[in-house]
Amino acid sequence: MATDEFGTVAEGHVGEFLKFLPGVTMDYAGGNAREISINGAPADNVPVTLDGFSLATAISGISRASAVDMVSINGISRVEVSFSPTPDTSGAALAGSVNMIPRSAFERSRPVFNGSVYGMMRDHRKELHATPVPREDRRSKVYPGFDFSWVVPVNKRFGFTLSAGRTRQFAGQDQVTNTWRGAGTATNGTTFPHTTPDQPYLSTFAVRGGGKETTRHSLSATLDFKIARYDTLSLSMQASRFEEDFLSQTLTFNVGGVLPGNFTPFSTRGTTALGDLVVRGDGDPEKKTENVLPGVSVLAEADVAIFFARFLQLPDREWQPIEDYLKSGKTVIGLRTASHAFKYPKGHPRYNWNDDFGRRALGTPTSCIKRARLRSAWCRNTGHTPS
Repeated sequence: MATDEFGTVAEGHVGEFLKFLPGVTMDYAGGNAREISINGAPADNVPVTLDGFSLATAISGISRASAVDMVSINGISRVEVSFSPTPDTSGAALAGSVNMIPRSAFERSRPVFNGSVYGMMRDHRKELHATPVPREDRRSKVYPGFDFSWVVPVNKRFGFTLSAGRTRQFAGQDQVTNTWRGAGTATNGTTFPHTTPDQPYLSTFAVRGGGKETTRHSLSATLDFKIARYDTLSLSMQASRFEEDFLSQTLTFNVGGVLPGNFTPFSTRGTTALGDLVVRGDGDPEKKTENVLPGVSVLAEADVAIFFARFLQLPDREWQPIEDYLKSGKTVIGLRTASHAFKYPKGHPRYNWNDDFGRRALGTPTSCIKRARLRSAWCRNTGHTPS
């Protein structure tokens, strides 16, 4: 089937085209139509080829499945789907195979150029201005994109094609996860009492606010030579780049422990002093120099700031809201390691803030700062886990 049969494919990859074909089911990953199933056969048993050559895949682990959402469609002329094994397909083809045919100059009798420029957005995120997302200050949700294909039969014996495109799209990935003891998660008879399958109880509740930005770049070209009436020699190049930027932050409520009788399928009363609340993002903040404190720009609207951090190195755009807030004279509260919240290398413009934040913003005793310089313990501080 020709790839222009259904018109423009907004997301620009082969998976979005194949999902419309009868008998073909797409397995999704992260919201993308990624792997192909034919007539119920698993993706591992559906060989995918590009002009007869096996398609390389970036799927991790041991798998035969091909990630077709990483293949741009604007360099593909047509897609051949076989719904039964044939002698020329590999033994893995239980129910059929898929072959993608690159564009050829001899598909047209005269030069043809097709191109488009567009904006991509989700139907629930149509704001043209930047809005907040987890782990970032603000980002736009509407991005420009383009693609084009140029087919040029120079003469009866030679021609070339050139195709390229770029798309970028934001997709929300909010998620809620429940952990039920006695139904999917084991009990231990102590902190989490045993129960029956018809009386499970909730021990953890996690809320993830998230988004994902998917960026695709593609470039393809062919040099086509007609060496005989029915024979064509093609030199083809296909290159693509697929990027996914996950922006997520998870808030987890843990009860920590439950006494017998303090739970029902509708409510859980945790044991005093055992519960906790965990905010978690990506990476160790002490080892990062970018996107260390996402959302810190909200300090401009805050009346009280509570700092709970240690040994951070903030980029300029994340440091400036903190400095502006301190100059405003509003309330500052520091918890535990906030007295040494920053650790810039010697010679850095903010090196003095390693000490000054604790001293000037929080009133840390000078004796504690001197002990820190001697690599001794901070005053009344224990533990080594970054916050």
